[in-house]
Amino acid sequence: MKIIQEDQSLEEGDDRAGNNYHGEYVEEDFIEQAVVEVSVAVKGNEVLFDPPLEETHEHLLNCLTAIIQHNQRIPRVEKLLFPGAN
Repeated sequence: MKIIQEDQSLEEGDDRAGNNYHGEYVEEDFIEQAVVEVSVAVKGNEVLFDPPLEETHEHLLNCLTAIIQHNQRIPRVEKLLFPGAN
């Protein structure tokens, strides 16, 4: 293990640099595209959502359910390390 002294500077591209970046920080560079986009419109006394909130809710629940089901198929680490143990 190599220990870096305080007076040593890290070079750009060095994995140990962490949050050490050069130049101006631009937050927009790190914003990712939205997973879900819902348009909102007001028509009279009603607020309308497109796609409807119920549909959006259902799709998000289906996604989370699928993620959980797939993760449950991944073998636990202790089962791989200790195959004979319960």
